[in-house]
Amino acid sequence: EAMAAARKRPACAECAEHASKRRKVAAKQTVLGPNLRLYMKSYKGLEDYHLPLFKQVQDIVRSKHVLYPGCYRHITASLCFPDVLYVDFDHKVAPIFSDTRALAWLSKHKLFKQRPAFSFSCQDFRGRLPEHAPQKYDLLISLSSGIVSTSCSRHLRSGGYFLASDAHFEARLLASQPESYRLVGVYDPSLKVLQSSREALAGHFTTLDGKKITKAQVKESIEKPKAKRRFKLQKEALFYLFRKL
Repeated sequence: EAMAAARKRPACAECAEHASKRRKVAAKQTVLGPNLRLYMKSYKGLEDYHLPLFKQVQDIVRSKHVLYPGCYRHITASLCFPDVLYVDFDHKVAPIFSDTRALAWLSKHKLFKQRPAFSFSCQDFRGRLPEHAPQKYDLLISLSSGIVSTSCSRHLRSGGYFLASDAHFEARLLASQPESYRLVGVYDPSLKVLQSSREALAGHFTTLDGKKITKAQVKESIEKPKAKRRFKLQKEALFYLFRKL
């Protein structure tokens, strides 16, 4: 009987530990509230892999006004950029931008001194921005909403920066317009560094035969899977920083 009791004790202790963990998780979820919980589920909060990218970009750009079309619930941007206009047509994401718990969380973890200033416009980013919005922006962010440059680049000031993902070929579209944009950075996720040296930039948006990517090849990228394209690039990355000329 003594041996049986000894065998039961660890199991009971393990059950108690699991119960304690469940209570802590439940308490944390209650503190976060429903909107922050949805954000954490999608972006992992301070573990968001975009966070070091945003920090590196802000170190270079020193932006005052940032425009983020197709933002979804991605409030991570407000940890690094003091003033952001978020734009998305999905009304379901709107509540987080007026959530006091979200503002408190951002205020606690922000990487700048001033109070976070941000607003949200529930609309198609191809439309006209709200009247209260700045006329021009220092930084335009395009990460996961397809091509935004065709409709939003007019909001970016000359000399401003464009942070673009190539997941939907936005970055290579910008690279195909050397008269309008200059590549200034490529992000290395393994080092968590935005690299800007000539050596680091060399080969990106350049085909194996040494030619710069064309608009026709961008169109081919959009329409065909990688295996069926008639060209290959020397180097590819996910996130790039451009400067508007």
